[in-house]
Amino acid sequence: MSNKKTLIQFKENCLNNELFLSEFYRKYQSTHKKKEFKINEFLIEKFNTQVFLMFTSDLKEISYFGLPVELHIKNQLNLELKFDIINNFLKSQTKPINKYVFSINLDTEISKDILRKINPKLIFEQQSINLDNSNDYIFKNFKSNLRYEINKTNKNEDIKVKIINKKNYPKNFILEMMETHKTVSGRQTRSMETWLINEQMILQNQAFISVVYYKSKAVSYSLFFYNNYMLYYFSSVTLREYFNISGISHASIWEAICYAKKIQIKKFNMGLTDYLHVRNDVDISNKEKNIAFFKSRYCGEKKYKIIIDENSFLVTKNFK
Repeated sequence: MSNKKTLIQFKENCLNNELFLSEFYRKYQSTHKKKEFKINEFLIEKFNTQVFLMFTSDLKEISYFGLPVELHIKNQLNLELKFDIINNFLKSQTKPINKYVFSINLDTEISKDILRKINPKLIFEQQSINLDNSNDYIFKNFKSNLRYEINKTNKNEDIKVKIINKKNYPKNFILEMMETHKTVSGRQTRSMETWLINEQMILQNQAFISVVYYKSKAVSYSLFFYNNYMLYYFSSVTLREYFNISGISHASIWEAICYAKKIQIKKFNMGLTDYLHVRNDVDISNKEKNIAFFKSRYCGEKKYKIIIDENSFLVTKNFK
């Protein structure tokens, strides 16, 4: 296969497997940010592997809708070579770049000395669950207190969990979740248009909602994005007066995991589950820390990411 065909195939694999590269996700971000973004791509073969980046450019800034640009690399490379790729990418830009932010997979631990040399914005843990494993295997890997909460909730006859998908979607159901979100937050946290995009995703088999009913009343909603490969826990909301019922949100996630397995999704991306390094100029709220802890109890496979920006140092020499 020619280099060009290999590159195109790698790009297509990224677009098919990576949820955050999907057209719906891009549409959601543009609508959420209330701004039109120019979508750019960078595709090269370097160090005997293929590399793909999708990014947005705004004046002298490079990001992905204000979020880190993900390096999609077919084969493992050490951090020095990944930095070399970013340096080459930045040099390829025809206009000067003052701000940028990238997300890079860490395949090995880095020493404190290298940490000081790099000055990263963040290093964090991310967990995922292999959905090819049996339900029993997945459940047994959860923290014991999490298993207890889910079992207790499932034994409560007043509590039922239901998956809302394309086949059984009631008209305007997403607006019920929106109104619950508004009630709990005390304000409209995002526009009606973004919720309607989420509804379109459900109707196109790219999202579903796991709903918890208490005595026939919907009290908790969890929204999941998915494709043929990956499930992603996007957002959730529970009425405050039901916070004291232990395990409601977790029962909702467990139902989503079971459903994802039924429709043969391969992987459940839990997202960020722990902050390992935070630069002094970066503020992580208690809410963000609590969400990370909430997800960490699922004990999935751990991977690590490093976030670098214009205040970091893209060291490619004496990097040992």
